Amino acid sequence: MYMTLEVLNPRFFWTQLPLLGKFYVLFLCAVALYTLFSSVRIMFRLNSLGRQHGTGAHVQSSYTFAFLRNKSDNLHQLIFLATLLFGLTFFFQFPAIFLTLGNSKSFPWSQYIENLSVHIAFATDVLFVLLFLHSAQWLVSARVRAAEIRLTPPH
Repeated sequence: MYMTLEVLNPRFFWTQLPLLGKFYVLFLCAVALYTLFSSVRIMFRLNSLGRQHGTGAHVQSSYTFAFLRNKSDNLHQLIFLATLLFGLTFFFQFPAIFLTLGNSKSFPWSQYIENLSVHIAFATDVLFVLLFLHSAQWLVSARVRAAEIRLTPPH
């Protein structure tokens, strides 16, 4: 099956997207910015801890790593919430596929398919962003756990 990159372009579906979908897109943008900002901060903090450990400076590792793990877990929960809200938003909008304007006695299949393509394009873009955010959070979480093992002295 032939797939174009037009589906990944939000301009394809933005004008036809219901208001709830537009609100979700704004929410997802806020989640994406917060996730990326927090991930970068965690990675800088890990880099700083690695440099402190390399120079022999004392690192308050138990508190610091607990804080970083907690931040990473909070990001995971936020991304999970965004995923659940996407499912809720998507299925609330799904009946709108079958709403058409007109008095035709036959089924307006072309209108149904056009509405379905808008919802599929929306879902494709959102799932792509959620997959990216989940991958970034997973990478940060793995780096935090690896640094904790490497930098924490055995008891």
